[in-house]
Amino acid sequence: MEAFYTKFMIPLKDYLLFNFLGGPRPVQLRYMINLQKGGTFPVMLCLMAYYNNWTMSAYLYAANHGSYGILWLLKELIMPDKLWATYVTVPSAILALLVLMGYWGAGFIIISQRVEVSPALACLCTSLNIVGIVLMIGTDAQKYFTLKYKKGLISDGFLQWCRNTNYFGEMMLYLSFALLSQHWFPFAVLAFMWSHVFMSNMIAKDISLRKKDGGAEYVKRTGFVVPNVAGWLEAFLVTPLKARTN
Repeated sequence: MEAFYTKFMIPLKDYLLFNFLGGPRPVQLRYMINLQKGGTFPVMLCLMAYYNNWTMSAYLYAANHGSYGILWLLKELIMPDKLWATYVTVPSAILALLVLMGYWGAGFIIISQRVEVSPALACLCTSLNIVGIVLMIGTDAQKYFTLKYKKGLISDGFLQWCRNTNYFGEMMLYLSFALLSQHWFPFAVLAFMWSHVFMSNMIAKDISLRKKDGGAEYVKRTGFVVPNVAGWLEAFLVTPLKARTN
């Protein structure tokens, strides 16, 4: 799989994301991302007004997805990601904005079709959203401030047992939005984003990690997306227990 992504998917992702159709690169990609993320709350409220839908389900979605957008802007203000500061062509900027707007599909479906969310589903999705946001922002904060003062491999904290805890958190929170919609379209958007953008970035990161001191061992010890729970249990429960009995 790594060879396939390295040869085909990563170059395609980079072309579409940064240099689609060529030409000058006048705008940073982060402006498209921030516009979509920050616009989520007002867009959802406008949809609620347009469809005259002020139900608990509509408010729930607006709160969950909208608050994530606000936190994203706060994260961007405090610890911006250098990747999103890349200048891109105008077609790439338009394409990125259109694709990102697909994330609003779940909210549009819930509000326009008056989808009813059960208390159990609301509990599950809100929990996924909260945990996912903490994992994503916590990991990004650790990486940003660690690398600001010390370059090299980061193998502790949020990244001790998972190499992509931030992506894991982001997948959890977007899964929560899709589950609230109870519709196939948001899951199709996630399947595209996860298999194309997320996977390409994570595989490229793995290649980079293995080149660092201790990187190969770190890759073997940690989970790719989901934390290596077995390794954690072995290190923190089984090994100390064996040491006490010996």
